[in-house]
Amino acid sequence: MKPSRATAKPKRDAEATKNAILDAALEEFAVRGLAGARVDQIADAAGVNKALIYYYFASKDRLYLSVTERVFQAIIDTVEASLDQPLRPRERLLAFLDANFDVLAAHPAYPRLLGQEMDLLKRASPAIMGKFSQKGLFRRVAVVVPKIRALLEEGVRAGDFRSVDVDAVLPLVIIVIRTAARGLPLVGHIRPLSKKVSIARRRAAAIDLIARALFTNYKPVVAK
Repeated sequence: MKPSRATAKPKRDAEATKNAILDAALEEFAVRGLAGARVDQIADAAGVNKALIYYYFASKDRLYLSVTERVFQAIIDTVEASLDQPLRPRERLLAFLDANFDVLAAHPAYPRLLGQEMDLLKRASPAIMGKFSQKGLFRRVAVVVPKIRALLEEGVRAGDFRSVDVDAVLPLVIIVIRTAARGLPLVGHIRPLSKKVSIARRRAAAIDLIARALFTNYKPVVAK
């Protein structure tokens, strides 16, 4: 039986309200972190009563976990699809790098939030962390990382990549991507802001750096 219009409309309204809260919370958490974020501010930005936030999410910690889940889900979906393409290792790695930067560039708050994982680990209770883990995101991350490792190993075997210590290189590749996407806040304090490096330049430099480090018969990479 199809739901009546009276039943369907409140459900759509509830989803729209929850999405508005999550959008506002993402911006607030990205700027202030879990500890500094204010539920009042999130409610004002979302255009809802603060009581609705507690009705849907129970607590600020649970709201933070919901926001983090949403961000991880979007990133994992994007980068995992890039790793599953039927391409040679060289092209697949470039697709993976592009996918990372594309999703982070499309959502400027994502890289800022991703710098706060330690807040999640320090503050969230075991019960909440267990619920987060049960949603499968930790397991999906645990699948993506071996896929990157397998890609590097395949590239070495195929001659696309130099012979490298894959286990040592893997976290460095991830760190370069993350740092290039987020930038380094300290840099603004030690150099004129007029010389701030744009995300487009950081992206091009990161892809070029990783390609130079790994590719055999290297040719400069032209970033999108």
